[in-house]
Amino acid sequence: MTFRAIADEAGVSIATVSRVVNGSTRVSEGTQRAVREAAQRLGSGFARTRGGAPPVLVYCPYALTDYFGTIVTSVVETLALHGRRALVLAGESAQDDT
Repeated sequence: MTFRAIADEAGVSIATVSRVVNGSTRVSEGTQRAVREAAQRLGSGFARTRGGAPPVLVYCPYALTDYFGTIVTSVVETLALHGRRALVLAGESAQDDT
């Protein structure tokens, strides 16, 4: 499941879903409710599990190129859908051992 699926179900933009997931106050109560209900219908747990859980470390030893950036973005979105925050740590694309 993705932010896009929830946005389509709720009839809002992906940015609005992101704002609701992250607890922004810039979204009306009605829209927040619509996004949470859409997420529940689609099986996302983010609306039920928001809270003080520590962030999940997402470590990518490579630079966030198009390939790795897509993977890391998917991981971060999935964590958000389940009410978790991510701390992303990315490194260089390769290390020279010589």
